[in-house]
Amino acid sequence: REYWSFNIDHFSHYDTPKQIHYVLNYTGQPHLTYIGHSMGTTSVLQLLTEKPEYSKYLKPIILLAPVSHVYHIRSPVLLLGAYTPALIKFFEKANLPFFGLPSRIWAFVDQLVATFICGNSLFKPLCALILFIINGFDYPNLAPHIIPFSAGHFPDETSMAAFAHWAQRVVSNTFSYFDY
Repeated sequence: REYWSFNIDHFSHYDTPKQIHYVLNYTGQPHLTYIGHSMGTTSVLQLLTEKPEYSKYLKPIILLAPVSHVYHIRSPVLLLGAYTPALIKFFEKANLPFFGLPSRIWAFVDQLVATFICGNSLFKPLCALILFIINGFDYPNLAPHIIPFSAGHFPDETSMAAFAHWAQRVVSNTFSYFDY
């Protein structure tokens, strides 16, 4: 249970600096190219906000699908952010400290969903609809060939605190620290 008590602040405060130092020590180089996608962009942006001195180690910084503010995403699921305290209490009472299925189970479900369901042209529209409900509606930018891949990788497990942190950012429309 203690393992699952992390939020987004922990990524930027502990994980990202350790990863940077590991790569620098391993390569012996004075700086590295940082390429982040989605949550990897959030982590480095928050790190650089807290500790701007890290910018000397990261040249260049490439951010793919950067996530700092989420006000532009039109997703029904993000509306759950308003109910974060109730959701957290529910998951705590159910003794579920994380969101998603455990990796050992999810690997099988990923394969099943990606290959047999969303990989089937009959079900692709349904899979696209589910992805839109989760991620927000953006039909012009949907590449049909990635539907099975995307559907087969969501939701990966994360802590309820990280889920709550994202929800807090959605509700407050800020790039902020976790509000305990």
